[in-house]
Amino acid sequence: MASRGRTASNSRDVAPFPPIPRPPKAPQLPADPRQSSTARIINAIAGVAESSMGVSGANLSTGFHASAVDVGRLQVALERGLTRFDENQLETRWDEIFD
Repeated sequence: MASRGRTASNSRDVAPFPPIPRPPKAPQLPADPRQSSTARIINAIAGVAESSMGVSGANLSTGFHASAVDVGRLQVALERGLTRFDENQLETRWDEIFD
């Protein structure tokens, strides 16, 4: 029988409550002209370089596009998430929540 005095903070097997939700998936938008131009330039350099050097560029296919960030929607999501924690939980788990 488990000890009644055992809490989540004393056990590595029990996740703290409330759980921190996973970040939402980024919206998938078509490439904007800057992304298309960058991809074209990187591909051209890679074609010229062939096997003489390695070429890498920015991630143009995943993540939030700067033009798609809705700060108000982000603020609402952050506030809704933080309401799940009381003041003591926020202080105790701040590093985990901040990440």
